[in-house]
Amino acid sequence: SINIPFPSAFSPEGDLNPCAAVNVLNQNKQQVKVIVGSRGKNANNFAADLVRLGYHKVCVLHKGIDVLRSTNILTVPPADYF
Repeated sequence: SINIPFPSAFSPEGDLNPCAAVNVLNQNKQQVKVIVGSRGKNANNFAADLVRLGYHKVCVLHKGIDVLRSTNILTVPPADYF
């Protein structure tokens, strides 16, 4: 998985800002991309922008990260874990 924060992901022109995570995304352009956000429209907007930029197989996890937390599939260690 990679993390590209929505607020800093795109340039004013609408392109993805270059970074290591974007390089990984570009190397796996034909793979399924699942956008996992939190509440709000950022995940939907991020997915729409990826599609606009020519990425395929983009989907959004309905209800975001909260749906995974409620199933105990996802565990997030405490900040002082490492």
